[in-house]
Amino acid sequence: MRSVHCRMPRRKQLHPIERIWGSESGPFEGNDIRQRGGHVARCILCGSRTILRLSHVIPKWAFRWHKDAWNGAVLTHLLSRGVVTKQQDGNKHYLMCERCEQHASVTEAYALSVVERDRKALRRPGTRFLFRDWFWHLRMDLIAQFISITALRCHYAESVPFQTTTIPTGVRRALRGIAWHGSTCEGHSVLAWRFVPPTDSPDHDPRQDIDAMYEDAQVGKLFIILVGGIEWCLSIGRDSNAEALRRIALRGRGFERITSISFSEYRRFKHPEKWLQGLAEKMEANKPLHPTAGNAPV
Repeated sequence: MRSVHCRMPRRKQLHPIERIWGSESGPFEGNDIRQRGGHVARCILCGSRTILRLSHVIPKWAFRWHKDAWNGAVLTHLLSRGVVTKQQDGNKHYLMCERCEQHASVTEAYALSVVERDRKALRRPGTRFLFRDWFWHLRMDLIAQFISITALRCHYAESVPFQTTTIPTGVRRALRGIAWHGSTCEGHSVLAWRFVPPTDSPDHDPRQDIDAMYEDAQVGKLFIILVGGIEWCLSIGRDSNAEALRRIALRGRGFERITSISFSEYRRFKHPEKWLQGLAEKMEANKPLHPTAGNAPV
């Protein structure tokens, strides 16, 4: 069964602005309509039956950028349904309770600070931004929680374009464990790449791209989302191997990997004058002696 809700809230109707050959007839259901007093159902994260909040499937900050990149109106091409729809707001549904929403907002805020390379915001959870996409003490647990919660939202969102995102029961159970316990859950790997505009289209805005997909691949069960100009990937399974996943994912892609460096490397960035001085002394010691006037060849 796809949804854990006992009673589905009413949803808005999306009217296609263009129909391709073989398109389905009639309107398509969109966001949940806000209900006075909230909506009572089971939370997709903790499972408690309580009043749920109307929350965004994709983070609000990501869709705001996405909408701006599309000049105020997002066109969604649903080739499988044969239609094109226009969205003015991000997908919103009654999915999680107040407590789980607050937990999710912490992970979304951290993901935003990574996207923006916000030194001040990153410093609160103990991360240091160095340069490009090099970080020290990158909180992989918070990134894993961010991806897991977004994956569950995409699965339970009954609106286009996420209604075709289906994640198996066992994987959803693992996602809930990661969403609450982060790095203490074994058997998963987290990777992220920032989009680099291709040489043939240097003016392409990476914020125009939002995508979510689940795939059962050789390196594990993968959930990948593309928001904020970054592709976030979570691999789940006993055979999850970050190095193998990195090699496969980077093959032929225009992305720059987000890296968490070791403490020894971080010290070099923190105190560059110390290791640069030692390097200069070492180079000076290994420099060949210059011939003097007394022993210069005639």
